[in-house]
Amino acid sequence: MRRARLIDTNLGAQARAIFGGISKNPVTRRAETVMARAMREALKEAINRAIDNAYMDGSFPSRTGRGYAQTRGKAQAFGTTFGTLRGHITAPLYLVAQDRGALIEPVNARKLAIPVFEALRADGTPKLPSPNSWRMLGSFVYKSKRTGQVYIARKTPSGKVSVLYLLVDSVQLTKHKGWAQAAFQRELPRLANEWGRILTTYAITVANVEQAYVKGGGTFR
Repeated sequence: MRRARLIDTNLGAQARAIFGGISKNPVTRRAETVMARAMREALKEAINRAIDNAYMDGSFPSRTGRGYAQTRGKAQAFGTTFGTLRGHITAPLYLVAQDRGALIEPVNARKLAIPVFEALRADGTPKLPSPNSWRMLGSFVYKSKRTGQVYIARKTPSGKVSVLYLLVDSVQLTKHKGWAQAAFQRELPRLANEWGRILTTYAITVANVEQAYVKGGGTFR
């Protein structure tokens, strides 16, 4: 299944602006790599948490939960210094399209088949995997004389024509309110607090090291 980046964030500039002073100190700058590693893990957790919370509060556009299952826990984070901290999470292409909007066109067919009416369950998911699955139930292609719209349909036991799919050249998906980025934005205050905790923890450690260095007359003992 093809995937793309659903949340893609680069926080290096912000981290460098806040913590960059540490790098200027010849003693404390040695701890930057260690702190960046801890901050990187915190960023990965924040991205994963954003997806989890979006699913729990209903903003994640997944009726069956399969999209969430294919996305959760897949965040990655990178960077060995404050200025290079970044992270992302990938998701199936259809979820990214729902978040950002996209023009969907057929790849291996002349038309896109959009399930409607009888082809859908009450929860909005397709009853059968594909239009071809309806052939054994007597489906056929039907063109409206009035509108020119082409359908896949079948006859009900009562003899009426029941539309299963609309056949169209393309579909324009509108942006789904940027739900993924909004979910991540809600995690930023908590991430900032976690980064502050990391800084405080390592700053205390580095201060002890620096004090031992000074007391030792410029050598560690």
